[in-house]
Amino acid sequence: MGALWRAYGFAPAYVISGRPDSLHVFDPTGLVGDAFPCARTSYSVQYLVLGKLNHWAVPVLNKGLAVFAVVWRDTGSGIDADATVYVQAGSGIAGLLLRLVRPLLAAHVENRISHNVRDAQRLVADIERDPAQVASRLEGGLRDEFAQAFGGR
Repeated sequence: MGALWRAYGFAPAYVISGRPDSLHVFDPTGLVGDAFPCARTSYSVQYLVLGKLNHWAVPVLNKGLAVFAVVWRDTGSGIDADATVYVQAGSGIAGLLLRLVRPLLAAHVENRISHNVRDAQRLVADIERDPAQVASRLEGGLRDEFAQAFGGR
């Protein structure tokens, strides 16, 4: 998914690398972290994220924890999903700042997730419509993995 994200030129230009037990995510807007799946059911997944924020607008919030909980259900005509993000700052001062800017941060996170979901919907629609065209955006082993999963050689 990370390679397709880059191939489509979506923003922000996440760089995602897989590890045996986690995903390493680099967001050029200042976020970097490792996401570990910590709970999963047939209709939900939760990730524990250990990360850092390096952004000029929030200089004291440079370490912390986050839990991303995503729950979904099949509506018959699509999928309805709900994402909840829990954040714990790495220090008392950062925690106080986080509480003060919570409404702004929540709006920003919701906006980011909405845009990311819209872009992901485009990827899924393109895969359904023409997997060969989507596969052509990838190179080497990633193209082979994609073709094995979705067809489209």
